[in-house]
Amino acid sequence: MKHNTDFLGTAPLGKVLMQMSAPMVVGFVVQALYNIVDTMFVGQSVGALGIGALGISFPLQVILMAIGNLIGGGVAVIISVELGKKNAAAANRVMGSGLMAVITLALLAAIILFPILPQVLTIFGSTADILPGAVTYMQYILFGIPFFATTMVINQSMRAEGKPKIGMTSMVIAAIVNIVLDYIFIFPMGMGIQGAALATMIAQIVGCIVTVGYAYIFKHAFVIPHVTKNIRHLLKDVKQIIQLGFPTFFNNVSASVVMIVANNLLRFFGTSDDIAVYSTVSKIVQFISMPTFGIASGVQPIAGYNLGAKNFSRIKDVYNLAIRVTTALLVVVLISIVAFPGEILALFVTDPEFIAFSIQPTRIAFLGIFMLGLSMVSSITLQAIQLQKQANFVSLLRQVFIYVPLSLILTIIFYTIDPQLAVYGVWVSFPISDIVAGIISYIITHRALTHLVDIHAD
Repeated sequence: MKHNTDFLGTAPLGKVLMQMSAPMVVGFVVQALYNIVDTMFVGQSVGALGIGALGISFPLQVILMAIGNLIGGGVAVIISVELGKKNAAAANRVMGSGLMAVITLALLAAIILFPILPQVLTIFGSTADILPGAVTYMQYILFGIPFFATTMVINQSMRAEGKPKIGMTSMVIAAIVNIVLDYIFIFPMGMGIQGAALATMIAQIVGCIVTVGYAYIFKHAFVIPHVTKNIRHLLKDVKQIIQLGFPTFFNNVSASVVMIVANNLLRFFGTSDDIAVYSTVSKIVQFISMPTFGIASGVQPIAGYNLGAKNFSRIKDVYNLAIRVTTALLVVVLISIVAFPGEILALFVTDPEFIAFSIQPTRIAFLGIFMLGLSMVSSITLQAIQLQKQANFVSLLRQVFIYVPLSLILTIIFYTIDPQLAVYGVWVSFPISDIVAGIISYIITHRALTHLVDIHAD
């Protein structure tokens, strides 16, 4: 199938960034509905304990999703660069190696985790009353993860070759299936958390079928998987894919580490209601960060292609443009959260007392959200230009290097002042981490891109 990626290096930046980002924004927002709809329906039918069970399950779910991002992120970086070099055969081979790797890893993870779910979820911060629902939910999710991870790799490959609409289509279809089945299983059939999990699992399988069919059966993909018979070449490809995919993987795993730490701090210093508040807040963060991540992801194929084509100034320009767009978007988000927290929380739960209890922590947690774009865009840009060390550092900075130690320190400090204030260490650490990490990430990436342009200047 004939395909031209030259527009990634020649079209006006505003136009090409919109072309790459808009489908990603739609797709990621819709994808976030997997968990948003689960939380809304479970909260309205089961209550705070149901939300807590989903919240405890979410870190493990994110870690499993990270398998797809680990392989998909590395595959996308390599494909973008190889297409910039006009080397389609190498792109095909890497895609085949990537699919082999992601299916193998996802199956192994599901098989290993299934028998030890209660122990793992307890470590992740589950209380005794939350644990049964969390285990039930994750049993279904484990079955769907190999399908979901495969979908992620193919969608990221399509994005790398300049066709993000295909990924958007599969994610939208899967989300519609998820929403419809969520309602049917949870309300008319009264299945509660089990119904939410079953709906998500079926939606993941449907999404995979749609993606594979659209890309390969109906031949919309330019990069076609070719599995090399040379084991050394296969292992070399997988090694490179994993190395380049680590920043995306670290972003996912870091988010899970934060959730595990926060859930455990709230378990020891707070109550199940505090865990339910954090679960709700984390779902709101996930939903509003998806447009930001979509815009940041739109930078990747542009930066990768222009790295291969040696058009370095264009990489710096698209980075700066994406920073301006994401910051403006997140300022609007911040104003909305601060002004209307009760109305937003009411989408998830109907209990007026729980909503009132959640308003202040929600406001505090979102005070630094306007800086999130700097961290996201910087991480993906550094990954796209294959600066792995810097990309890995930025990926871990906000959540692991800053939030985790800061939340532990502040929780202890607040506890010594007044035990009733201890949980505020969890909430106050969020805006501080967002702001500090955003500034550092921008400085690192701006310097790296300026150096890249300067050393290749005529």
